[in-house]
Amino acid sequence: MRILLCDDELNFLNALHAHVQEYMNNHYVSCDITSTTNPVEIISSQDTYDLAFLDIQMDDIDGLSYFL
Repeated sequence: MRILLCDDELNFLNALHAHVQEYMNNHYVSCDITSTTNPVEIISSQDTYDLAFLDIQMDDIDGLSYFL
């Protein structure tokens, strides 16, 4: 499973990454987690994901504008 995490607050992003990784490990689900603070990196990439956690409120952009 490929999982995307995007949040402009690095501390929150790191905590979310740790929680998601722990959950997946505890449930024996193999995953590849990509974390970023920059949603533009996601848009410019050709990568695809099975699950995405996107920050809704960011300074210059939000997690929905680029993906809807």
